[in-house]
Amino acid sequence: MTRLPLLALLAACADPPASGPQLERAEPPYGPLIGGTTITLHGANFDPTARVLVGGREAPLAFARTASELDVVIPPGDAPGDAELIVLAAHGTAIEPAMFRYSAPPTVLALSPNSIPYDAGTTQVTLEGTGFADDGAGEPDVLVDGVPVEDVTVVSDTQLVFTAPPGPAFARPTIEVRNVNGAASKPRAFRYSPGPNGGLLLFSRFGAFATFYDPVTQTSFSIPRLPTGTTNLTTVVADARGDLWGVERSRRIGRIDFRTQTLIDPVSISQLFPALVRVGATWYGLERIQRRFGAFDPVSGTFSVKGTQLLPCCGSYGIAFDGATLWYTSRVGGGINLTPISMETGEPGVPLPIQNPAGLHFEELRYYKGLFYAPSSDETLRAIDPVTGATTIVPVAAGRCNAMEVVE
Repeated sequence: MTRLPLLALLAACADPPASGPQLERAEPPYGPLIGGTTITLHGANFDPTARVLVGGREAPLAFARTASELDVVIPPGDAPGDAELIVLAAHGTAIEPAMFRYSAPPTVLALSPNSIPYDAGTTQVTLEGTGFADDGAGEPDVLVDGVPVEDVTVVSDTQLVFTAPPGPAFARPTIEVRNVNGAASKPRAFRYSPGPNGGLLLFSRFGAFATFYDPVTQTSFSIPRLPTGTTNLTTVVADARGDLWGVERSRRIGRIDFRTQTLIDPVSISQLFPALVRVGATWYGLERIQRRFGAFDPVSGTFSVKGTQLLPCCGSYGIAFDGATLWYTSRVGGGINLTPISMETGEPGVPLPIQNPAGLHFEELRYYKGLFYAPSSDETLRAIDPVTGATTIVPVAAGRCNAMEVVE
């Protein structure tokens, strides 16, 4: 497609005779930025040799059906908004600077609700944006992670509604809107939630990829492991938005993609963390190689040691925050202690012995609704009384789990 030198064209066609072309209106007066659609120019004195420029680009096809109707296939545009029309005919030139405009593609600004039950398929979603109806936008296609949605209703140019299909629990799909005027998308537009309540999400070393347990209803469901799944997580942390970040045994960290069961853009770190937890904006962890407690920066990968004491050797490490105090577990002799630790100095407080069968290991620790929870080496999940240290087995079959996080 040729972009003609405008000044040269105008100079060649200067001083058009009275019988030169005239432009009255464009029908429709808009077209998509990608070009390729046909508009009809209405006016007078069009002839079969007429050529048309739209925004400085020559139209790939211009056909004068009559002396007053000129069909034009519009070229692609540079930007939304008014585009100058120029008709170059045998007996002169017609120019109109604001008779035609390139339509803006749609935008996707917000979506509600932002949490949708993963297994429902009946939740109506409202999408806010622009460009859903005006300028001949046509019937839109809405896709959830590339899968078309069938029941889409355009309410106005700024709003449409559709029913969200079921999806993998904890996945954050991309929403895409396509229409005649273009396309727009919103990555991680909402989350497929596990249900009406929060709970504990456990990541198994073998068997299922993960298991969700709701302590309120004492129900659970599993997320099957994909045949290609090789992710082996040692600890998982939820960020402020609720996205889950995993640390692999191979010392890589990244956001978990629940559709592929892999880490998104993982980065390598030098530490081995059996346990991490987020308190506000700070991640605290137990580092196994150094056997030290400290603060971990997931952006830079820096681990800042706090305190002077080594962690007891050599296992049952877990860490949790109860809303006021940070606690960790560790093996001491044949038993396991639950110990408070200062987030500022790293100094431990008075340990609370856990009433647990001898020889059992804990894999992680989390606090939820008044109790501590720890996945254990005997493939059980145990609730721990923070006052007495007594443990009870929770009715969930999650298998051997190294990582666990609270999800709301």
